[in-house]
Amino acid sequence: MATDIELIQILSAIGILLIPILVAIPIRIIWKRYVGGAYQHEEYRRLLSLVVNAGHSLSQFRDQLDEAARRRRIPKERQKLIETDFLFPLKTPHFILLPSLFFTPIVLLFATPLFLLALPLLALAEYILIRKGLLTYIILQFLHISKWQLIHIPRARHNEDELRGDIVAFSKMLMTVYLGLFAWLIVHWIFRGLDYWVIILISGTSYLILLSTLGVIKTAIDTEFVFADPAGTAIIPIERFFRELLEPLVGIGLLFLLIRDLTALFREGGDLILFSLSILIVLFSVTLVGIGVEVGHATRRKKSIHSEFSEKLIKSCKPKTYFFLREKGLIKFIEYGPTPLDINLRNNLRKEAPFTKSKIGTVDSID
Repeated sequence: MATDIELIQILSAIGILLIPILVAIPIRIIWKRYVGGAYQHEEYRRLLSLVVNAGHSLSQFRDQLDEAARRRRIPKERQKLIETDFLFPLKTPHFILLPSLFFTPIVLLFATPLFLLALPLLALAEYILIRKGLLTYIILQFLHISKWQLIHIPRARHNEDELRGDIVAFSKMLMTVYLGLFAWLIVHWIFRGLDYWVIILISGTSYLILLSTLGVIKTAIDTEFVFADPAGTAIIPIERFFRELLEPLVGIGLLFLLIRDLTALFREGGDLILFSLSILIVLFSVTLVGIGVEVGHATRRKKSIHSEFSEKLIKSCKPKTYFFLREKGLIKFIEYGPTPLDINLRNNLRKEAPFTKSKIGTVDSID
């Protein structure tokens, strides 16, 4: 009888943990069809792919793209939605977080204090990392150790102001959210003998410290600066380098911690169902915190952080600007010169690309 009860409890706990994943699959299918499942939508996405894969931005071909959308009878709002989904696609881990929106009234009780406490910590992290130059110093030391070089390449994804801001923000918050669950699982393992409210307090404090630090770093490095590795013949955007470094660690760490906590609770006779429910509450709570931080801080402070961080990088590293373009199968890596310190000049560099609209002609001619 005891074995049957334990088996039911294990299956129930696993079933609770699988709820967000099972809900995410149909939501993702519905989303894909809603964004653009029609033939004319797929045609328009192909045009977007031709522009971006050539190394250009959508804004550089705005007139041609608008005309292509009109010919295909795609409304302006749907056109913006398709472009946003193309440049910032939502993946299954994003859709796992969506059920939190249905439980907002419940989890708001936990999320609101965390978000309010995060704001002053984010301001403190921004002061230390950006204004005092700690992040710039870290990158300089990394370049010195790795023998890599910092360069600037105008990228195709610079027109975020023309896209759906809510979707862009949601696409960037994965690390912010899952870091909260990561902190909870570590604290739950270390202090599992303590009362749940003590664990919540410790994990919340740990999460806020990680959130403020990572949130500012993530916002700052989402720029056009790139690591160039001559020995490895590689060009790696700073944002992608840190993302590919951290995401596997957090993902594998979450799976490992989850299995370890479940097995430890089972051996000690703990309540597996309560643990699974707490996981969902934490996940949904930090999702709302992540949305608040991404919309309330990252979006609002992005331009200021980018400007100050970029200025410090340019003064410290003296990078050069290159155009990385492709036309009719020909790839060219063209030097422009020293990276301009003025942000407006950097923003206008894309219009000065050697391959211009007048030379290409139409969107459909890009290969």
